[in-house]
Amino acid sequence: MNNTKNNKRLYISILLSILMAVVLAFFLSFLESMASGTIVYQTPFSLTVTQYADLLKAGNYTNSLIIMIILFGAIFESLFLAGKQIGDFVYKYRYWIAVVFVVVCVIFKLNGSSIGYWEHFLNLDEDTGVLVGQSRAIRSDEWAVFTPMALSQYFNGFSYTSELWRGSLTDMFTVYGQPVLSWIQIFRPFQIGYLFMPADYGLSFYWCSRFAVLMLVSFEFGMLLTRGNKPLSSAYMLMITFAPVIQWWYSINALVETLIFGQIIVLCVNAFLETRSYKKRWLWAVVFAWAACGFILVIYPSWQVPFFYAFAAICLWLIVTKWKAARFTRRDLLPAAAAILIIAGVMLYFLLKSYDAIYAMLNTAYPGKRIVTDEARPASLFRYPGDLFISFSDYLMPGNQPENASFFSLFPIGAILAGWLLIRKKKKDPLMTVMLVLALLLGLYVAFGCPEWLGKITLLNYSQPARTEIVFDFVNLLLLFRALSYKDSFRPVPGLITAAAAGIGVVWVSKAVLYADYLPTKMMLIDMAVVVVFAAASLLYWNREWIRKLFFVMILIVCIMCGAFVNPIRTGTGPITDSPLTVKVSELSADTDGRWIVEGVDWASAGNLFAASGAKVVNTTNVYPNVDLWKIVDPDGSQEEYYNRYAHIRVNLSTTEPTGFQLAFVDSLILTLNVDDLQKLGVEYIYSTNDLEKLDSGKISFDKVWSDEGGAIYRVDYL
Repeated sequence: MNNTKNNKRLYISILLSILMAVVLAFFLSFLESMASGTIVYQTPFSLTVTQYADLLKAGNYTNSLIIMIILFGAIFESLFLAGKQIGDFVYKYRYWIAVVFVVVCVIFKLNGSSIGYWEHFLNLDEDTGVLVGQSRAIRSDEWAVFTPMALSQYFNGFSYTSELWRGSLTDMFTVYGQPVLSWIQIFRPFQIGYLFMPADYGLSFYWCSRFAVLMLVSFEFGMLLTRGNKPLSSAYMLMITFAPVIQWWYSINALVETLIFGQIIVLCVNAFLETRSYKKRWLWAVVFAWAACGFILVIYPSWQVPFFYAFAAICLWLIVTKWKAARFTRRDLLPAAAAILIIAGVMLYFLLKSYDAIYAMLNTAYPGKRIVTDEARPASLFRYPGDLFISFSDYLMPGNQPENASFFSLFPIGAILAGWLLIRKKKKDPLMTVMLVLALLLGLYVAFGCPEWLGKITLLNYSQPARTEIVFDFVNLLLLFRALSYKDSFRPVPGLITAAAAGIGVVWVSKAVLYADYLPTKMMLIDMAVVVVFAAASLLYWNREWIRKLFFVMILIVCIMCGAFVNPIRTGTGPITDSPLTVKVSELSADTDGRWIVEGVDWASAGNLFAASGAKVVNTTNVYPNVDLWKIVDPDGSQEEYYNRYAHIRVNLSTTEPTGFQLAFVDSLILTLNVDDLQKLGVEYIYSTNDLEKLDSGKISFDKVWSDEGGAIYRVDYL
């Protein structure tokens, strides 16, 4: 009987492995073909039979299929045959597995950066570093700003301030949080690898260590959330780590760190309350202070403020429910006071050290004065269904992929299940109650905004509703997993009816009020099927063992479809560090202290590549205003409204027009620079796509020192 049962499970495992492998290999092949330009389609669902055949020929389908069969074979074997044994092993050695994972990834220099997109600027034949997936042009804040900014620190000795960026002293720690050789770097631990390893290894450590730590911390947080249920904690871990919003915003050190440090704070509060050991309370108080400093130093209030409310609510629940059992004495005030003093001391040091940069950022035209409280976005509450296809298609999508990404929360299933448990089943769970209230309040703010006075009191005026919606979905995900931790489920018929009504309704509303033509009939029906089955498996979770297995299959489908293929898997930093242009820039910059500009290039962020190669570039992305420098060419300050902002800057030289700024976009400037002002700015080298030798005059000449088919480097000689 057992053999028959095991054989049946084996057949199911093999069938599901092959089915999932075929489908995912197709999508991966679709991505690779789109990235290479071999085939151009609108969506994976708009293909004819002939086009499907062409796709399988053009994409690396066979290799992808083999990889996927092996991957899903291992996954489904563990799920259907040896789940407990494998799960126990992974749980026991999870920290060592994470360490080995990071070490192996760093050895092979693996990362998820989209720096391969520089190939378009550098005229490279192909993005040779990509192993799987494609570089994402839309993630320009990573590949065009954040990563070049980090790599520029190798030419600056990892100083707290750098003249390479903006061509003037720039605080490298505050904005985008770059690696610096300072004790305060311990509060941004994932950049520490840069300090001790070459660039490609440092970038790998940054990407892979964050991935491993997010998974570990989310699992431990899930154990608290689900009352020690390991399978559900693992599912929660996957839904957080591979959430669309996490993967699309993964590259910048804000959202991932917010979740890591926020969850650690909650775990520290819980451990502090549960332990009776005085030494351990000291330990957890210090870790709490470290995590709190890390959370504050994210410096992205749009997410920090609403996430603070979520984590603070959970901490409040822990304190209220566990205070009596904690049996505190007066001496326990010492570690708590020490934690507060550590936080205060670190923040005071940071404020004094970075005062100028902070003041400049807070007083910019953009984004420092951007305060929004009345931007009603009720459609955002139904954002997550469109995330199912977000990795593979943005055709007719309103906005862009990162702005549409969220947590796949299954809203309103978590709220329905939690409400049913609290009201119908009379469960007494203060955490579910608190989360329901918080979800309601956040949902109201997203849908209707709030008065300005209330926004100032709650600090929500620093968080646009579109950002707060992310936390709304996060809270709904918490509700779902908290409710699932109770071994109580809907009866089959009411559960199926509720799942069908909620799933179909949410997807239909999502299409009607938000996505429109982005979700054509085929995609909408697939979306409905996934949401309904996932919802049904959630509502009926404890009814049958096979339903629980179906739940985890749906977890895998959602995580892989929504998040696993967002970022590429690549090796090294070749597109930035190894191209002939960047090598020449490094060589020239080593022998001069003069400034550079990048001129005549359509990309306003092109100067960042040169700073990453060691050049002191005036028109890198001005992460905060370079007022003192720009007033050299604008002495009366009449154009300060233009350059007093976070700005990408495109420069065009002129012999006839006066120097002046234009606002191309809210974060992008066009600087028309008269050649007579080059000496005022101390410019010694210019990279240009134009023939600057035609601009020679009696006062200035341009000597070409290097060129390729894309442009040339000129040395500026002042006569």
